[in-house]
Amino acid sequence: MNVLEENRGEIIKSIKKKKKEILIIFESGQKLALSPSTFTDFRLFEGKMLSKEEFLKLLSSINKEEYLEYALSLLSRENYPSNVIYEKLLNKGVDSLVANQIIDKLTKDGLLNDELYAKTYAKDVAELRLYGKNKILFNLHAKGLSNEIISSLSFPRDKELLKAISYAKILDKRLAKTPKNKKISKALLCLRERGFDLDVAKEAVDKALSFLNEEENNLSLESDFNEAKAKYERKYKGYKLSQMIISSLLRKGYDYEDIIGKVRGCSDED
Repeated sequence: MNVLEENRGEIIKSIKKKKKEILIIFESGQKLALSPSTFTDFRLFEGKMLSKEEFLKLLSSINKEEYLEYALSLLSRENYPSNVIYEKLLNKGVDSLVANQIIDKLTKDGLLNDELYAKTYAKDVAELRLYGKNKILFNLHAKGLSNEIISSLSFPRDKELLKAISYAKILDKRLAKTPKNKKISKALLCLRERGFDLDVAKEAVDKALSFLNEEENNLSLESDFNEAKAKYERKYKGYKLSQMIISSLLRKGYDYEDIIGKVRGCSDED
């Protein structure tokens, strides 16, 4: 692009209308493609001379339209809050003033609505992904939603519990062969990381988890006991060996009394 000399203007040589844009050709040879709205706003016609200031305003308007199209393309693929669009514009090299103008326009046109975004995320997205209240609030803060909007959201306990139970059922299948104590602790940890309050997580665990029956538990304990014994008896003997085996089985989530009974039974056999 040629730099305008001081006090020199640009004269429009010809105007060509195309399907989606209007091509302006200047006597200097420079060409600019304008949207119909920009063309109308600047009241351009063949033979008109644009001052340096007018020409730079026209260029600025074209750049702003390009960035607006970029923002619209983002919103056409996914719903975003205003702060995320603002950051994406800055990363694209857009001046902060122009970025704010674009955000204001999109908000005025109803294409950006942070309050609606927050409500949609808290309800639809969270239900689809089975997020609890605390994870939702954290994510919305991270996306730059205002405290006023976030504090307006409500999270009825009954709905939180339904989501927690649904996620606990997934964990129940994932941890199917895990001993009871370990299964409960893992499930509680996963539910808490998913954003559920402790009381909701505990109730979901009570309602959704199933556990090995006595025969299955004994078979699993036998297998893990033999594995731990084979691992530690190469290095330890007697009391120390028993302690290492007990620690290993406790970490796997077996009941302490069941472990002690197994260890003592093995010692009696030896």
